[in-house]
Amino acid sequence: QPLMPPAPLVSALTAWTEVADPTELPPATVAALARAPAWRRVAERVFTATLERTPAGTASGAPPVRLSATLQLFADYPRARPAVSLSWLSPPARVAAGTTRALPPVRVA
Repeated sequence: QPLMPPAPLVSALTAWTEVADPTELPPATVAALARAPAWRRVAERVFTATLERTPAGTASGAPPVRLSATLQLFADYPRARPAVSLSWLSPPARVAAGTTRALPPVRVA
């Protein structure tokens, strides 16, 4: 039997939802939202989603890695980039076990 490369990672975006009132999000999520001037927030839209990545197949037995993503679109979109913040829901096993330093929540603007 020839050697096969490792199974590719499979990623999925689920639970894509528009948030009517961003202040109702969890406090840590609200704190990670990008600050913007009032003129950009006039038509602000906020979305949340879950990103999940698992090795293809069940042979690895590795649990899925899950991230929470919050996306902000401002009044000047698409000329200006959206703001995205990420936080762990289910970190990789090595991070959960403490063998690797956990990354703080990330905000991409």
